[in-house]
Amino acid sequence: MANHECPVCGAGVSPGEGEGALECPGCAAKLELRDDGSVVLQGDAPAG
Repeated sequence: MANHECPVCGAGVSPGEGEGALECPGCAAKLELRDDGSVVLQGDAPAG
């Protein structure tokens, strides 16, 4: 399973079950796993 980096604090984020909403273990930012595999802040970029 790929590890991602929180765009806010840089902590490693591992996607849980399914896709979509994630929470950063470092700063508790609400994150979103995009279809292309990148992690962004929820609402930061419109879903294509």
